[in-house]
Amino acid sequence: MIGMKHHLFAERYCEHFSYSSVVVSEEEKVATFLLYGMTGKLVGYQRYNPYGEKDKCNDGKGKYYTYTTEYAPWGVETLQTGRPLALVEGVFDACIFHKLGFSSLAMFSHSPAKWYAEYINKVLRYRHPYTLHVKDGDGLGKVRGVDRVITCPEGEDPSSMGFANLRKFLVDNGVELPEKPLDMLNKSIL
Repeated sequence: MIGMKHHLFAERYCEHFSYSSVVVSEEEKVATFLLYGMTGKLVGYQRYNPYGEKDKCNDGKGKYYTYTTEYAPWGVETLQTGRPLALVEGVFDACIFHKLGFSSLAMFSHSPAKWYAEYINKVLRYRHPYTLHVKDGDGLGKVRGVDRVITCPEGEDPSSMGFANLRKFLVDNGVELPEKPLDMLNKSIL
């Protein structure tokens, strides 16, 4: 059994040490991703247990357990004005997009609420050169108010593709990549 920090870094492309919103417990073998609302208020968390059951959800036995007092994507605290914005389903998908230089939000849903799509369209899109929705390869989901939608190959999601393959996939699909990685030390809300 490998350590949790090693698992996050080497297998999930999550540079946990770069995020103030990720708490790792080696003892319990879990990572907790803190969730902030669009106002910056802490409103919940998602706990990840790599040894949990994939099909179980929110019962304490699954890989993921999410608690929120209101809808909140993960990654709000990492948004940087002037960076392209990638909207994805899960936290590890957002992490790999951060490594590619994008601002990115994990939406925790195939199709977020209509009000959230309106927020993206009215507020976020003016702070980012373009918004991109990258769908998992399961054929589900729709985000309104984005500039572009691309779908991963069948059975894949951004983090399962790996860094080099995702980068190639984006370029092959005409996505302009940022020149530099996201500067996690120069964080700015929205």
